[in-house]
Amino acid sequence: MTSHITSMRTSSADVGCFETGPLISVIIPTYNRAPLLRRTLAEYRRQTYRADRFELIVVSDGSTDDTDAVVDAAVADLPYQLKFATVPHAGPAAARNRGIELARGEHILFTGDDIFPDPRLLEQHALASANNPSAGILGFIEWSTDLEVTDFMRFVAPAGPQFDYTDIKDPLNCGHAKFYGANISIPAGWAHQERFDETISSATVEDHEYGYRLEKRGLRIVYNPLAVGFHYHPMTHASFLERLEQAGKAIRYLWEIHPELEKQLRPLPLLPIGLLRSVLRLAPACRLVSQKLFWQLTLMESYLRGIGSVRTDTQTSVPRQRR
Repeated sequence: MTSHITSMRTSSADVGCFETGPLISVIIPTYNRAPLLRRTLAEYRRQTYRADRFELIVVSDGSTDDTDAVVDAAVADLPYQLKFATVPHAGPAAARNRGIELARGEHILFTGDDIFPDPRLLEQHALASANNPSAGILGFIEWSTDLEVTDFMRFVAPAGPQFDYTDIKDPLNCGHAKFYGANISIPAGWAHQERFDETISSATVEDHEYGYRLEKRGLRIVYNPLAVGFHYHPMTHASFLERLEQAGKAIRYLWEIHPELEKQLRPLPLLPIGLLRSVLRLAPACRLVSQKLFWQLTLMESYLRGIGSVRTDTQTSVPRQRR
């Protein structure tokens, strides 16, 4: 494992209107997304939160593109501190754990290289945390305005199978299922108690599993819809079907280590998986009736295919996949 940490660069300009607040460590795992990372680093220049009150920690998950060069070029002109580390390719869980090791903030914000921060993102996390000092803060994830958002993408989020905020019953206690690693912050003390499970190498449920262990330790998740991140990730029905299959494989592993979660994570738990998949093979016929129903059924079938393909004694067949 190798790493290097860039030197701190502080602008003499007025870098934010939020005069006081905790130091926030923003952890961003990245893998072969150099152009996107360049844009994301630039977007953090616009934060209303003071630049001397946050640091960005970028951890390259064994990237083979120009990620190193992008970071080296960016650091000389950034008003905030940037740390950079490289780890062998093992998935976002391992990269986030390395970021936690490097973090010196009182709070840690987990986000992604494809999440462009609203200018008030850090300010809103800090404000919500001030009112809920021991809680995690869940922010809102919306599609980037730079994307052409298709009907399918709008179906998937922010009120669908990828990110869903519509079923939050109690904004002051959202539950571990809303531990969205693309936009959530926690007091650093929680991260020192628990680390991400690095045996989950795919970018699918590693955040869900981490949130569950933290919840069992007493973490409460508070939702602040004003802490906004804009997701820049073009998506198609075919690409999301693949993602759901990988999620199913990881979910199977998750309920093997946490058996109590099976009923929560498995669709229609009273029906055998084989029977349910047989019924779902009729999904193409539903397209004539309802496009959304077709999407729902095909995504469920792909998810169940992943669940059924994993051997019960191992998780090694869960491949790595990026968000």
